Amino acid sequence: RYASRDLADMVLTGLQRDISAQFGIRWQRRSLWNRNYSETRLPAVPSMILELLSHQNFADLKLGHDPRFKFTVGRSVYKSVLKYLSTMHGTDYVVQPLPVSNFAIHPGSRKNTFRLTWQAVDDPLEPTAKAQQYIVYTRLGHGGFDNGTLVRGTEYIFEAEPGLVYSFKVTAVNKGGESFPSEILSAYQAKKSKGTILIVNGFDRLSGPATVESPFLQGFDLNTDPGIPYINTPAFCGTQQSFDRSRIGRETKVGLGYSGSELEGRLIAGNTFDYPFIHGKAIQATGGYSFVSCSDEAVENGFVRLADYPIADLIFGADRRPFSNTLQQLITSYCQ
Repeated sequence: RYASRDLADMVLTGLQRDISAQFGIRWQRRSLWNRNYSETRLPAVPSMILELLSHQNFADLKLGHDPRFKFTVGRSVYKSVLKYLSTMHGTDYVVQPLPVSNFAIHPGSRKNTFRLTWQAVDDPLEPTAKAQQYIVYTRLGHGGFDNGTLVRGTEYIFEAEPGLVYSFKVTAVNKGGESFPSEILSAYQAKKSKGTILIVNGFDRLSGPATVESPFLQGFDLNTDPGIPYINTPAFCGTQQSFDRSRIGRETKVGLGYSGSELEGRLIAGNTFDYPFIHGKAIQATGGYSFVSCSDEAVENGFVRLADYPIADLIFGADRRPFSNTLQQLITSYCQ
């Protein structure tokens, strides 16, 4: 039981530190209990029950529906369990890296080649989470990704067959494991190319649903904005029907938070981070033009120059956020 108590203490400490740092809030450390629960009393290994959020606390629920919060919590618990096991066995630990950034595909210096570039991302909360190598995964057309190619640096040269659309994603690896994948970028070399078009993927939004919050109303408004989950989510049973704060606690259809059931068993579509392929196939269908793609961060940070391409296709989808000042200036300069 004392071993389980130590595990629970490390998890709570890690959550308070990581959530507070990532979201700029003072995350309240919840109580640490040593009580007679069969879920933690019967297992022959250290175990714990983590109660993180309350479904009766609207501030908690707003965070709970945020994909970025889910990632932070999941990574924090993983790190605490890793450190706990490392302490038990007296060994060093290494935390898996964060996903790479500034991913871009450039036309290669040699004929029918693409040059892939990216940048490692350090974790300010974990100094051991540094990338040592990378894995580049390749997809041909509508097929699946291959098993990946191990790369030591932040650049990879790919030899392409003209007339085929290739897609790529990159992960960072170290002794602790493999990061989440980057966004997916695509490239195509036309057999008789008239020029190369740049596709810029700016749709990287992840968010919870729209909220309604006033002295009289409270809830989630899925009709206005269902949010953008990572890939997809089954999180909602239906749209909220009652927003009247005066009816909190009522276990009826008029009670605050009552929802329909039309979404039960269904997935809400999210951000697949795979949109340059869709735009690229449209470019391929026009005939005669090649294309490469990049993240909007690669443009903003100077790794890709819009001026190097006669046409730029910017993807923003349901991002809804205004362009950064830097991107506004770059687009203005490009269009003049």
